[in-house]
Amino acid sequence: AMGGVLFIDEAYALNGGSENDFGQEAIDTILKAMEDHRDDLVVIVAGYDDLMNDFIHSNPGLESRFNRFLHFEDYTLDEMMGIFSMQCKKGCYTLAEEAEEQVRAYIQEENDGGISFGNARGVRNLFEKILVQQANRLATQLRVHGKKPILMSLDDYYIDRDKCPVGPDGKLDLEHINTIDTQLFGEHLQRLLSGETVQIPCFNFMTGRREWPEHYLQLDADSVVIVEGLHALNPVLLPEMLPKELVFRMYVSPLLPLNLDDHNRIPTSYLRLLRRSVRDYETRGSSIQRTLSMWDSVRNGEKRWIFPYQENADVIFNSSTLYELAVLKKHIYPLLTAIGPEEECYEQVRGMVKVLNYVIEADVDDEIPPTSLVREFVGGNTFYRK
Repeated sequence: AMGGVLFIDEAYALNGGSENDFGQEAIDTILKAMEDHRDDLVVIVAGYDDLMNDFIHSNPGLESRFNRFLHFEDYTLDEMMGIFSMQCKKGCYTLAEEAEEQVRAYIQEENDGGISFGNARGVRNLFEKILVQQANRLATQLRVHGKKPILMSLDDYYIDRDKCPVGPDGKLDLEHINTIDTQLFGEHLQRLLSGETVQIPCFNFMTGRREWPEHYLQLDADSVVIVEGLHALNPVLLPEMLPKELVFRMYVSPLLPLNLDDHNRIPTSYLRLLRRSVRDYETRGSSIQRTLSMWDSVRNGEKRWIFPYQENADVIFNSSTLYELAVLKKHIYPLLTAIGPEEECYEQVRGMVKVLNYVIEADVDDEIPPTSLVREFVGGNTFYRK
């Protein structure tokens, strides 16, 4: 940030007071940098009024250095409904009058309940929650047959990043089965099968921590549990007393059917890398460099945790589409070409760019159906995106 601006959102979180975090150390580092580089650094801290007021006045150094304040009024109810309507329009949805009344009442109630709703962010989260409930790709077909699908994503059972085990190289092994809280997942699944109501966690990939929103699941006679995730085919996840005949296993993978010429095929792993790079950048705040640095670990994880169990699948589903390379190119090509020779991943990037040079970019995001698998990675998906 030297020579520019360091913007810290929800800065009050640095003052959490826990002896196990580095918040105070971060504050001390920031204050020293502001003093040592007062002519070459601008620091902006942002957050909710009351919490920011407590934060600024918790430290004399903060009080003396942060003495200019800008207050932004919360969105009104009508403005938040306008944001919700805009989200509907972008997703090609029409909001019925009776639904609009319920949405308005819900936003009013939640917004009056305190800062946890998050104003505009709360509206966006509400919209995405509605879409998840409205249509999950597999769940939609189950509903056609009179079933009531219940989705459990293994992503939500990741343990906190700072508690993940490291590999032999000293780096986090995020593909390891031990990154999943298998004990908690098995407990929740068993309680669901026993008829209990269970609160389900949600993993925040931006913060690297598990959260506990007000999200509860309960099964009935027509319910079907859909378990989705990297380790979903691993039998260690299932309770021992679960009858095997009740389990149906599906292996989903993009098997790319494209060749560059008669002798050179585009590997399936190449498409998976493009998908992962775009998804991590768009939805998880991860740079291309970080994604590429983890790719060897991902491939090793596939060999260790996926391929040994894929033969146990009852069905194999090819999730690739013929047009997605052209669509992904629009999103990732500028990011790849911005990486210079000094970067450690430069040679790997050049290989990715070389293949994309054979592909004509397709600027057709507005024409991609909201139910397309491609939208899992470029955004705007109406099925599985939380």
